[in-house]
Amino acid sequence: YRRASDLAGNDLAIRWRLVRVLQALGRQEEAWREFQRLRLLRVRLGLDRLTFVAQELTLAARGLAAQGQGEAAEQTLALAAEFDPVSPEVHLAWAGLLLRQGRLLHPGLLRAVGNALQGFYADLPVRYALAVNLLTALLTALPLALVLMAVVLAVRDFPLLHHDVTEATRFRLSAEAQRAAALLLLLLPLLLGLGGLWFACFALVLLTAYLRGKERAVASAALLLVALLPDGATGLALLYNATTSPRVAALMEVERGARGRGLLEALGRWAAQEPTEVLPLLAQGLIHRRRGELNEARTAYQRALALAPDLPGTHVNLGNIAFMQGQPERARQAYERALSLRPDDPIALFNLSQYQTERLHLTQAKETYQRAVAVRPALAERLALATQSGAGRVLVDAPLPAEGIWRVALGGSADTEALAVALWGGRLSYVPFGTAPWVLGGAALLVWLVAFLRGGQGHALPCQKCGRPYCSKCQRFFKEETLCARCAAASKREGVGEATKTLRVQEQEAFLRRGRRWVFALSLLVPGAGHLFARSALVGFLLMLVALWAALQGLLFPWALSVLHLPQPAEGLFAASGGAVVLACYLWSARARRKVSA
Repeated sequence: YRRASDLAGNDLAIRWRLVRVLQALGRQEEAWREFQRLRLLRVRLGLDRLTFVAQELTLAARGLAAQGQGEAAEQTLALAAEFDPVSPEVHLAWAGLLLRQGRLLHPGLLRAVGNALQGFYADLPVRYALAVNLLTALLTALPLALVLMAVVLAVRDFPLLHHDVTEATRFRLSAEAQRAAALLLLLLPLLLGLGGLWFACFALVLLTAYLRGKERAVASAALLLVALLPDGATGLALLYNATTSPRVAALMEVERGARGRGLLEALGRWAAQEPTEVLPLLAQGLIHRRRGELNEARTAYQRALALAPDLPGTHVNLGNIAFMQGQPERARQAYERALSLRPDDPIALFNLSQYQTERLHLTQAKETYQRAVAVRPALAERLALATQSGAGRVLVDAPLPAEGIWRVALGGSADTEALAVALWGGRLSYVPFGTAPWVLGGAALLVWLVAFLRGGQGHALPCQKCGRPYCSKCQRFFKEETLCARCAAASKREGVGEATKTLRVQEQEAFLRRGRRWVFALSLLVPGAGHLFARSALVGFLLMLVALWAALQGLLFPWALSVLHLPQPAEGLFAASGGAVVLACYLWSARARRKVSA
């Protein structure tokens, strides 16, 4: 083992393996000495993050916490934060340890959760995974919310449709046929096997005369939103195709801190195939830098700079290489060139403050450091952790340009359109991909056109007291527009006995109780359904859409991670957040019973 330690040189991975082997053999003193050598090597190379060390320490800390060794778990997590101060997994493990110990009021709990969220936002692979997950959930939630809205409105307004169909077929159909005619008419798309989307379009057009103006506006807006889904399916197909791209996978691995020789060779093949592409050169520079191969890193960055001289991150990383090779003036010039391209670049400002500190320009160093921390406050914590570990200098490498990774990921391929059609058909069958916007847009226009035509001809209305449907043919009081004939007669003082009036009042109370029961039952099934039944269409549809979206992203997130081979950033946290949103929607939906009143 001493011979292996002597031959390891600047190879951080081998030294870390030595530490693990010595710990497994119970030779704790030798393991600690090798760990100190690893620390010093990291400081000498100026590396701010060693992700593979932090990941293994985080796993070890979770194991210690599960065994009840809280103090050892805290010490291990402190070391993990030292080696990767921006890792969201480390901060989440720290928050989990505090929760396990019952320290809910500890100020470090909220700080750890906040740092984890910042780490997730700054981690491009995590943002990529979230984009896939949320878009997939939205493409499923929108049509599902439209269909559920059509179902709720159909249940509510079916008596009115049945009344109109009965009046239209009087003396033409038998009583038994009249009872089934309205139901058959409403369910015609499903009986023909056309699917849920056709049912939603047909039902909303058929029932539009019974809807209020705001309800028609919400229905047409929902149809137009679903009409945009083919574009969303195309975007999701681009993201799916990107996950199968070895180039995107390589860039994601580099962003996650990988430093393997195989990855370096894959990037070299990419650079040879596309000599004008700058991304593989930048990725090669980062890997060589992490491996301590400074000359190779400088060569890769210089080649990248020849192709794209206006990238601030390239100048920053070249300055870091010069700093590590004992050329501080060249490093300063590189940082200043980066700042000339982007004056508020936090990484360039932070590294320049390190140069100014070593040159004892303390006033300038303080001002530059404050400018960097004002833009990116997380740099202050990274410096504090590095100082605690004994680092005299902290140099932060600029990451790969996010816009470049997205450009490669969303470049598309010949299979993008075919995959988009498959994704669309899996969610909305029997509606052609190309004609779907026309079908849904036409339904949105028909909602208003049919309402205008039916309004001139007259249609059934619900009695405002007893809820029974009535129309102009069965209304004896021609000036009465809100009550049926029986309730209108009972509301008059003369001509109706007190017993009849009491019966009408009881019917009204039974109608209100029945409406409240319907609203309560629908609110328990789906958040927002009760509001839709109570004629609060906008709130109901939004509650339904948000609840479905939140529930689906919690259910789809683990599936998307495994299928798309994406990193797994705390699936439980996102599932819990989705569950919290669904619970909030349920609680808000419970207020729908107040909408049912006399």
